[in-house]
Amino acid sequence: MAEKGNAEAQYNLGFAYARGKNPEDLVKAREWYEKAAEQDMVWAQNNLGLMYRDGEGGVKDLAKAHKWFEKAAAQNSAPAQYNLGVMYANAEGVSKDLAKARAWYEKAAVQGHAKAQNNLGVMYGLGQGVAKDLSKAREWFEKAAAQDDATAQRYLGSVAAKAKDYVQAKQWWEQGAANGDALSMRNVGSLYEEGKGVNQDFAEAESWYRKGTKSKKNSATSMTSLAHLYSEGKGIEKNEKQAVDWLEKACMLDSLGSATACYEIGHAYLKGELGLPKDEQKAFEYAMKAAMNGHAGGGVILYDIDTSKLKLSDADRKQATEFANNFRNNQYWEPREWIQLLKSLQD
Repeated sequence: MAEKGNAEAQYNLGFAYARGKNPEDLVKAREWYEKAAEQDMVWAQNNLGLMYRDGEGGVKDLAKAHKWFEKAAAQNSAPAQYNLGVMYANAEGVSKDLAKARAWYEKAAVQGHAKAQNNLGVMYGLGQGVAKDLSKAREWFEKAAAQDDATAQRYLGSVAAKAKDYVQAKQWWEQGAANGDALSMRNVGSLYEEGKGVNQDFAEAESWYRKGTKSKKNSATSMTSLAHLYSEGKGIEKNEKQAVDWLEKACMLDSLGSATACYEIGHAYLKGELGLPKDEQKAFEYAMKAAMNGHAGGGVILYDIDTSKLKLSDADRKQATEFANNFRNNQYWEPREWIQLLKSLQD
């Protein structure tokens, strides 16, 4: 039927090829999606947009991705509307336009799209593309959380923790953790470590941190927290080598929290702590990693190091001087979006 032009059959064939394991399968998936999309099959249009956006089955083409998302969105496809929101929010193939991002998220959100609801909550919480409205932010987070959106559940847990309602925070974070959110796992662990809303239990904290280290995304914060248990001997035998090993693993990741781990190793080399020798060359290397990933502490270390004694390229020396001057002139990095959001929700 697909060969005879049946759009639904073409879409189904494309979907089947998209689940294949060979690169040739993705090429065929794109071809069949395109045939169905040209006949206004809305699911094919959105999926074809995703393939162009991600470069699957052929060249990456953000302009074509935008074109197909728009066609699907015009047919009221919530996933396509969400995808357009992401493109405008992140300037992917289009000029950054937070007002358009908010408008597309809202179209998807009112249809029950959980990720759109969460992102809309962020925009209302920060006043991005719309007037700041904390009650609407919470409303959208709650709608997303009710659909098991782990990020929204984490945000709501953090709001509760800021209000010192640790029992409520734990409930939200446990829900986020059950939905695979590593940051929620780390947060539950921190409650047990600090004895907030629960009896202090370092073994339980360790268990939660270890769960977080196994996640494929945002595992660095759990690794860093586990390193702290080892370095301080909380509930487990003090082991500075294990602490450094976990910090090293976290620093190597492209993940929220990796910059903090890089900073802590750099500081240890600068001061000769955690069983490491004083080594300004290594302190410099880790401080640069931290600073380039937005950690102000990297600038602090670079300010304290006499770089004239180190073997550096001209480019590294210039970059280090800029980071150090940022610290000296109190030009700190902007906090990450989620930190700004939590501060906003407590205003």
